[in-house]
Amino acid sequence: EADDAFFALLRDRRVVGELVTEVAGAEVAAANAGVPLKVQKAILADCLHGRNGRVKVEGWVPRWLRFPASGYTARSGVGAVSRSNAVAGLIAPEAEADDQEAGQPGADGEVAAVPQASEPSDEPVREAA
Repeated sequence: EADDAFFALLRDRRVVGELVTEVAGAEVAAANAGVPLKVQKAILADCLHGRNGRVKVEGWVPRWLRFPASGYTARSGVGAVSRSNAVAGLIAPEAEADDQEAGQPGADGEVAAVPQASEPSDEPVREAA
């Protein structure tokens, strides 16, 4: 959960504006775009904690703490986003292979044949221990 340290470290006006949009909505963010950063952070805190008449947003985490991580701006500098991007190529093929195994179309639109129970398999048979 967002705590006092989280709010103390938020200093980027654009990022705070995006966070407010995410938790309070675009209308609230647009109406408060010109207010001081301290006020925007208070709105964000009110939404996350359900204070001052705002509906509490449950289970919210910033994009850079989700998986895969992403940022709020095009600028770099968030380590989790950089690492997530670095391994994205390793994850995507596996998900694609899982889809094809399940008879779903892959990126090329082709559907892999799903082996039937009566067809022999190339996989070795493992015996129970």
